[in-house]
Amino acid sequence: MRKLLKIFYKMFLIMILGGGIGTFLLILVYCIPIERIFTNFSSGIEGMERDENWYRMIYDYDASTLDNYTQGLMLKAAATPLPQNGENIIQQTMRVYMLNDKSDIHGSKYIDYTWNGKQYSCDSYERYWHGYLIFLKPLLFLFPLHDIVFLNIVVQLFLVFAVITLLQRKNVCELQIPFVFLWIIGMQMTAMFNIDLSVCFYIYMLAIIILLKKNWYISRYYYYYFLVIGMCTSFFDFLTWPLVTLGIPLIVYMYITNHKNKVKTISFASICWGSGYLGLWCLKWGLSSVILQENVFSNAIAQLQLRSSSFINAEATEKILYIDVLVKNFSVFGKKVFILLFIVIAFWLLYKYISSGKKLVLKRMLPYILISFYPFLWYLFTKNHSYEHYWMTWRELLIPIFAMICGTLKSIYGEKQQLK
Repeated sequence: MRKLLKIFYKMFLIMILGGGIGTFLLILVYCIPIERIFTNFSSGIEGMERDENWYRMIYDYDASTLDNYTQGLMLKAAATPLPQNGENIIQQTMRVYMLNDKSDIHGSKYIDYTWNGKQYSCDSYERYWHGYLIFLKPLLFLFPLHDIVFLNIVVQLFLVFAVITLLQRKNVCELQIPFVFLWIIGMQMTAMFNIDLSVCFYIYMLAIIILLKKNWYISRYYYYYFLVIGMCTSFFDFLTWPLVTLGIPLIVYMYITNHKNKVKTISFASICWGSGYLGLWCLKWGLSSVILQENVFSNAIAQLQLRSSSFINAEATEKILYIDVLVKNFSVFGKKVFILLFIVIAFWLLYKYISSGKKLVLKRMLPYILISFYPFLWYLFTKNHSYEHYWMTWRELLIPIFAMICGTLKSIYGEKQQLK
């Protein structure tokens, strides 16, 4: 019990430290001169506005939807000239002002102001950390949007190569095909063209690279590892497909380690991720409330109630059933090519089973079956969000797909010597 309390105490300190470092870095990037950022933003936003807010790269394929709306919000957060309204740099960092000439207000402030002789309007967006600005502001200072998108593609391809190479070096080559399948079925080519859809990919890919390189150390302190992943997801993500940052690293972690009590390990790792994710959210609301002398919690909780509700809109005029949420998200896979891909991976698993001498220990699949239920619990508690934004939340279903493939391989290959 004392050891557990010590772990939670250290986790609390890590969250406070993480929130402090994140706040400092955000204040730092807010000091970058805005003129050049605004110029690069203006040249890129024109191209985005020619497309729809939710544009399908492949006609009639919801899986290929680009989220230009959220990407536009992120770019506006990076490029909005700060209004001279008496707030200091720390307060404006907590506010996160965004250009907005519409009546829909994300936060508590809506301001009309003049900058460089032109009239602008902006509103605030306090409830998110907007940690992506740590990278997006410097990038927009250096490059226009189309260059950033190309750079995004290059970096993601490099991460794919790094994971495939590390799996080879660590003697878990059987996971290479499942990862390639994961990226294909998850329409990673779409995420490459969208900044907001890329965030969770970066988090889980970097987490896996660190896991494969530092496995022995992480297996001793895995609770801090998953805590930090949860914190990073809360800090950087714009509520896209966050659960994947728990599910995919957890599946790989269970595959390459040999914990005796696997259910206990999965449960505690998940609690730690959830503590980091929810804890950092609450820290942002608390910090913003203190610095801005406003109740940011009220706005955040109102949105939380809406996104977890059983109604499509705030007026509660149309109810959503849980089955509607599931059908909406599963419908993304209702294309012949997806079905063909599932058949191909099924035959590959059958080949692995036959070539192993038809050895299959089904009880080894139990931890992976447990992880497979995670998206369905997520959908249950985020019905509004998962129904309305199904074109991105469907990616949470990559967790059970990847889990069942890895679970089948574990049943065939059995326990291995723990990686070094």
